[in-house]
Amino acid sequence: MNRTNVDSTRTTTCQAPMQKIRQNFDINLQNEDEDTFDFAESLSELLGLTWNIWGVTSLFGLQQDSEVVLKQYAKKLREEVASMLPVDDVSYECNFNILETITPRPSHSDLPPIKITITAKMRDKQIKNIYTGIMMSWRTDVPEIDYDESIKLPILLCRGTKSGMNAVHVVLGNMFDCQIVQLPATEEDLKWLVPIVLNPSGDDVLDKGEVKFEYRVPGLSASDSITTKNNTKDLIKLWNAVIEDDNDDINKNDAKFKVEHVEMFFEILHNQMLMVSGLQLGLCSLKKIILPTFTIMDNRIKTSSSEVLNRVLLFFNQKSLEMLHQLNFTSTNSTTS
Repeated sequence: MNRTNVDSTRTTTCQAPMQKIRQNFDINLQNEDEDTFDFAESLSELLGLTWNIWGVTSLFGLQQDSEVVLKQYAKKLREEVASMLPVDDVSYECNFNILETITPRPSHSDLPPIKITITAKMRDKQIKNIYTGIMMSWRTDVPEIDYDESIKLPILLCRGTKSGMNAVHVVLGNMFDCQIVQLPATEEDLKWLVPIVLNPSGDDVLDKGEVKFEYRVPGLSASDSITTKNNTKDLIKLWNAVIEDDNDDINKNDAKFKVEHVEMFFEILHNQMLMVSGLQLGLCSLKKIILPTFTIMDNRIKTSSSEVLNRVLLFFNQKSLEMLHQLNFTSTNSTTS
């Protein structure tokens, strides 16, 4: 169960995760001979909640096919977390289960998600959620570095107390010889996510309401910001106009995105804002987007749409793979026993 019990002399190091500049993105899920996937039911339990997005490197020694071993993982995790969060008259309960309800998944190689929950029972019998996390794979079909006895669940959605999240991630890292790192949405990520979420789909809710962009002003405190509002339908029309003007004659519904389209889209928005209000948004940093069914800032997301969540998971799964699974890992021998 605990990889360090098997080989205590092996340590794994990697270069600092760096995100390369994205050139394109494709949200198409299925092959031509497959039916369209419907994620409405499988992702329903994740909707309407605020989740923190983390990336997870390869997990070593994790066994998913044994209920006995899964209970041992839960016991180990509960004991370790309890020792890291010592509170008088508080008992902890931990569940470590395979989440069979999230199916179908985008790729045949995507392993079943793992759900981890830890609750604390207080002296007054009040039960408090310390940690809920779901490690999952959402289209892991790009070339990666492979190691024997490792599995890949590149993204982790979690919620709970800050101390609980920190403790659980430290213990999981020790148990499965992995690294768990935040995946904050950079300004570049936010710019990509706007057209990805707004791209035409069968969900007519996506074209209602307005979209808010929150910008951080350079040289001022983080609390000083500029918020702009745009009609959702107007943004969809603008995006369609941008991609229809492409010389490659791209079908606007084929769900493929190029960096030049994203850059042109925001250049037009910024030019319009400069003409209307005199604001130089190009000199500010985009830090938050709020859509009718989706909100994201840093590594926190919340959505009420299964289709939007599917697209966001595809995006961050690819980001995690590029940052954490395509690096040069180096094995060294530790001098400690």
